[in-house]
Amino acid sequence: TIHKCNASEKRPFLFQLFFPTLTAVFRLINRSIAIYIPTFVFIDKNDVTEIIKNTVGINIKGKLVREFDLNKIEKELKKDVWVSKADLYFDKKGVLKAEILEKEPVARVFSNDGSSFYIDDSLNMLPLSNRHAARLPVFTNFTSSLKVMTKADSNLLRGIKQMSL
Repeated sequence: TIHKCNASEKRPFLFQLFFPTLTAVFRLINRSIAIYIPTFVFIDKNDVTEIIKNTVGINIKGKLVREFDLNKIEKELKKDVWVSKADLYFDKKGVLKAEILEKEPVARVFSNDGSSFYIDDSLNMLPLSNRHAARLPVFTNFTSSLKVMTKADSNLLRGIKQMSL
């Protein structure tokens, strides 16, 4: 004979099937951090680790995975002027994986007041770095070093970007 089970008989089985998996995920402990930056010229693994530690707390290893607010950490990483994209996730062994994409300058610009900065392909003004001097086209006599630019200055930066690429 075939025994048909009703819905109440199915629930314990499904609960037993899925609940241990969920429990294991919430008990997973961070074992280490693996940081991947394809080209780390202006930001390195130590910088990323420091940002994560400042966001999460000093002791990263040994914390429960559920204690990490990955969205918050990603937002903090993206606040760094050199970070273009940050993706964080945990693998099944409890290793925090951080994949960081660094902004890439396309030109160095010297303004009339003597200051200089880099620009990237999105026309973001990037500061000079103590770690690396990028070999890029150099443009001089730029009229402004302000973050908020006139329409003419913005158009000039677009032209600089076009010539640099």
